[in-house]
Order: sequence, then structure tokens, then C-alpha cells
Amino acid sequence: IFLSETGGGHRASAVALQAALTEQYGERVTVRVVDFIREATPWPWSKAPEGYQVLGKMPMIYKQLYDCEGASVSWRQTKTYQMVWWHCRESVLKYLEQILQIGCDMIISVHPLINHMIIDALDTLGARIPVVTVVTDLGSAHLSWFDPRVDEIVVPSSQVRQLAVQYGFAREKIFLCGLPVREKFWHCPESQSKVVLKKQLGLRGTVVLLMGGGEGFGAMF
Repeated sequence: IFLSETGGGHRASAVALQAALTEQYGERVTVRVVDFIREATPWPWSKAPEGYQVLGKMPMIYKQLYDCEGASVSWRQTKTYQMVWWHCRESVLKYLEQILQIGCDMIISVHPLINHMIIDALDTLGARIPVVTVVTDLGSAHLSWFDPRVDEIVVPSSQVRQLAVQYGFAREKIFLCGLPVREKFWHCPESQSKVVLKKQLGLRGTVVLLMGGGEGFGAMF
């Protein structure tokens, strides 16, 4: 499972998937969680996690970078991706060659900036490994999440499913499953109603859950 430590949500999803696969298949599978950006890309791209924390304190610049080339129909065709791939190509190819030598039956990506590099590298190496993208952005999603060449894409909401269709995914490749859930939330007692649980937690009336990024960027109000 490839991720990048740019925010807490990517790792949380990766760890949840790792636990679920291990729970379901036991010793028949070995699931490894790897920070692809740190391990596979050269400097300065390998420092993206640290850069992400800095960008969080500069919201206007962050927004400009996020919106950059967002109107394009394919992230792979953008100048931004082509520049990044040109710089990272040899390093990524070398890294994936090592992964292939060790042995790998499937790649799962939980980070948008990884998807296209993985597919381009595998195509260059002539390797055929199933690649699955698990989108971890709930309400909307950046263009870079969507590479129709992957085998399947798992989306968390109907809005993101529609984006996948818009960016060229065949409907049979799209699976609407929600977000990966942490292991401790898998087995809630079915006999306990919301009313009982709210009382146990000291909650009254209607409960509104505010969700923010794992890095805690900015105020929630």
C-alpha cells in the first residue's frame, strides 16, 4: 500500500486497509505500508511531507497549488505532472524494479500524486500488476486522483464517483464503498441504539461531527 505522509488521512486509510486485509486473509497475505514519496522519489520531492506542513501555514499558496491546472481533463497531460515525472522517472523506475524483484501481487495507492507515476513506471518496465486507487477525499477530489488506467478505483461518496466518470473511468471500475474504517470501529454492539450510545457518551440531542485534516490546519469555526 503506497502513501505519502502529507496529512493524517492517507496513513489512517492505509493502516485500516492493512488491518482489514490481514483480518480477512490472515497468513495468506503480507501487506506492507510504504511512504512512496519518501522512498521512491528524489530530493526535493522526497521532502513533500515536510513541505506539506509548511504549506498548511500558507493557505493562499496552498490553494494556488491545489487549483493549478485543475481545469485539465487529465493530470497526466498537465505540465505539472510532466515536470514531476521527468525529475522522478529514473528514481521511481529503480524503486519499482526492486519491488518487483522482491515480489508483489497488487499495488494499492491511497495518495493522489502516486497513481500516474506507478502506472507510467509499470508500463515502462513492461510489468503487469493490478493497481487499485482508494480515494481518501470525501466531498471532492483533486484531478490527480484519477488515472483511468488503474484496474479499480474505490471512492468514498457519490460526488467522487461522478468525478471518476467525468475523468474517464468505466463505471464497472468504480466501487462506492465509503472511507476505510479503523479496526476498533469494526465490531460495534448491534444491540445498542443511538439513544443508548449518546447517553453513555454524555451527548444530547442532535450531534454534528466536524471533520478536518489530520495536520490540524486552521480553525474549525
